Amino acid sequence: MAGPKEPSNAIGSTPLGLDLRRETNAELSRTRLNAEIPFSLSRYLLQEPGGRRGRVITFYSYKGGVGRSRALANVAVQLARLGKSVLCMDFDLEAPGLHHYFLGDAFAWPGGDPAIHAGLVDFVHGYRNSLFARVPTTYVQGGELIQIVKVHDAADIGYIGAGIQDKHYKQRVSNFDWRSFYDHWDGGAVMDDLKLDLADRFDYVLIDSRTGISDISGICSVHLPDILVAVFTPGPQSQAGLVDALQCIEANRMALRPQEPLHILPLPCRVDRDVVRESFDGWFRQLIDSYLGEKVKVLGWLWSPDQYFRHVSIEHFSRFVYEDTIESLVHHDDDEGGNAWKYRNLIRAIEAIGPVEFPTPGLRQKFVAASAHERFLYYADEKPLRLA
Repeated sequence: MAGPKEPSNAIGSTPLGLDLRRETNAELSRTRLNAEIPFSLSRYLLQEPGGRRGRVITFYSYKGGVGRSRALANVAVQLARLGKSVLCMDFDLEAPGLHHYFLGDAFAWPGGDPAIHAGLVDFVHGYRNSLFARVPTTYVQGGELIQIVKVHDAADIGYIGAGIQDKHYKQRVSNFDWRSFYDHWDGGAVMDDLKLDLADRFDYVLIDSRTGISDISGICSVHLPDILVAVFTPGPQSQAGLVDALQCIEANRMALRPQEPLHILPLPCRVDRDVVRESFDGWFRQLIDSYLGEKVKVLGWLWSPDQYFRHVSIEHFSRFVYEDTIESLVHHDDDEGGNAWKYRNLIRAIEAIGPVEFPTPGLRQKFVAASAHERFLYYADEKPLRLA
């Protein structure tokens, strides 16, 4: 009998689109899965109706270099100072580096260098390899990925990195087929299981997403989050590209989970008030009347778009250009001239959205083993669940 072959991807792609299930039972039968491995997805994925879990918040930007990772790190520190349990996840696999913001004197890593700890890339590779192993094998589970960051005068922060930063890291990232992960290897259920596990452990799960439009950014912006913090700069490319991406994200999310709305919080960063006043005022008026202003209105937030953007717009401070400084460790959160106050207001906006409720029974069924070679995710209404 011929050995197992990893199925090739025959499914066409769409922007930010991934198929979350196997296409047909015939396709299932062609993929041999190891029946003996300790399958993490055998756990029931639903919770009791009316239950609550932590919020999963993705920080997303269409362009790089807009201050997305810095914003996430500041929010994490602010939440830790409020006594909340927080997990930061570096899902920018092609350009990881979130941990650099947590390397100053205010932080300590009891587990050692975060760059040599297993992360998301190792997790998905281990899962894939276990499916096609000839003998029963195990792989690193979600909880084992978590490192602890000690924060001075605040609660600890959990951290999941991109993966072990050795000489083979780039190859592991480029060689992993995310589309097959979703189309053939039940990756949608794997990520659901990881999300629910982490949201059970932490009040907030903060995801640093890949930029632009890609399979990875689609997972971070469409599949995983309850709240999307959309980071951009005043530049026209950053703002226009973000609007196009957000409209695509919203359409895909509606097709994926119409019963679970995605809340979008626009976050202007690197705003420079030292420019000519007329230029700033013109940009600000356009921002209020734009699609991003409409996203603020639909939240039913107590602030108007004008008030919201004045309260959260992160300013550019030239003295932080040459180092990965978390402004919330420098500025006082009651100083309206500093960014710590702006990040605290962003947290207030997040809190105003309200708690996350568990889905009602029947919307998602458990992972079922139909036979030794057929494990697949099915739904009560027998309709395909797609990210396209």
